[in-house]
Amino acid sequence: MEHHYMHMQFTRDLRSKSGRALLTSSLWMRAGFVGASALACGLILLFTGEAKPSLALTIGIGGGVLATFAWRRAWAVLNHVDASDADMAGATSPAQARRTVGDDGVQPTAARARG
Repeated sequence: MEHHYMHMQFTRDLRSKSGRALLTSSLWMRAGFVGASALACGLILLFTGEAKPSLALTIGIGGGVLATFAWRRAWAVLNHVDASDADMAGATSPAQARRTVGDDGVQPTAARARG
């Protein structure tokens, strides 16, 4: 008995729009991880006293800013692809589906009309 599904390779075509977005998002996520690591190192340096407090704060704040910026960019890239794919398919994107309830707990009028 042969299992043909075992020989299939599950790779995404990076030449497609969603493939490029996945690659871009993964690079931003890696940059965010580097920033989070720098934040952790800055905090460790600050609390152990192994470096000057100004240097430790600079490393920590810089890492926190990098992590926040990079993770938001990664999220924005994926949401942009979700929105463009949904526009092509004529359906609601997952990003829009997550926004059906506002901060105050009230559904927007467009979401109320749909469901």
